[in-house]
Amino acid sequence: MMHFNNNRWGAPRYNKTPSKVVCIPVHFVGSERNRTDSATKIQRVARGYLVRKCMKKMLKMKVELEDIEQKVNSEETVRVMKKEQKERIKICETIMNLLLRLDSVSVFHCSALRELRKSLIKRAIFLQEYVDQIHMVSPTDEDDGKGGDEDEKKMEEEESVGSSLMEQEIEEDSVDVKEEEGRNVIGCEEEEDEKREILRRMMNENEKMMNMMTQLFEKNEKQTSLLTSLTQRVEQLERTFTCDKLKKKNKRRRNVDAKHRYNGCI
Repeated sequence: MMHFNNNRWGAPRYNKTPSKVVCIPVHFVGSERNRTDSATKIQRVARGYLVRKCMKKMLKMKVELEDIEQKVNSEETVRVMKKEQKERIKICETIMNLLLRLDSVSVFHCSALRELRKSLIKRAIFLQEYVDQIHMVSPTDEDDGKGGDEDEKKMEEEESVGSSLMEQEIEEDSVDVKEEEGRNVIGCEEEEDEKREILRRMMNENEKMMNMMTQLFEKNEKQTSLLTSLTQRVEQLERTFTCDKLKKKNKRRRNVDAKHRYNGCI
């Protein structure tokens, strides 16, 4: 509802009805949080970031390890390692560097990271052992392989002759061994007798020592009992002495008080 009123300049003036003010209560539900909840949320986010960062590092190391495995499994690198020692040392150094890097990665009490690091370390150690087993091969070893068959035949013939000689020597040695065994048995019996005598002497000495110790303990007990009785006696004497002193002081005070009273009466 609008009313038109003229002002002194003749222009119409509009009078608006006042609008009604309505108060709407606003409540923020769940806006306040405890400090512990916010701290745990921050820690969770930080830990997730650190775990993802460590996972990326370990995946990069896994790719490096796979590259080393492919390189070692190729025949060309194996031939080079057998011929040149520098190549083998270079691969061992790269594996050791990778192991040290894996050991320096922190796990943050995550079981998945721990298992991944363990598996990578096992693979790296297996690779290192495989590389260490590859020995150097000289050019003369290849020539020796051709004449190996002839040498084997000669070795078989020599072994057959040597085995017959060994059987004869074994029979002769068995007789000597029996004689030596008889001598050793006699010597062992004598040694056992000596040991028994030594043990008897030791037992007797131990008994004597035990008797001496018991006597010393008894003497110590007697001395302690005497000392306790003496201390008790001294304490009694001190008490009686102090009591006598107190009695004498009380008598003197009583006598002095009686004299003062007598003089006052006179």
